[in-house]
Amino acid sequence: MRNKKAVEMHFMIMLIIAVIVFFVLAIMIPNLLRKGGEDTEGFFDFDNDGILNNLDKCACHYGEEDNGGCPSGKDGYNDAEREKCEEDMKKET
Repeated sequence: MRNKKAVEMHFMIMLIIAVIVFFVLAIMIPNLLRKGGEDTEGFFDFDNDGILNNLDKCACHYGEEDNGGCPSGKDGYNDAEREKCEEDMKKET
């Protein structure tokens, strides 16, 4: 009889822990993935050119890997273009 109660108690404790973990993850994951959050921004490829944003010199324009992710003839963004690109990425994601 004591073993049955102990097993039931352990099961209830594990169930409570699982529910708490589920709710914590349900709250945290959307915040991490929402709108290209600052912490995860480098892990995405906004322009789908195969170069991650944190390595892409032109993250908003499809470009060649040989050219750092920029279209031919372009070597990167100036400050205004970079700010506009960051705003566009935040709107889109």
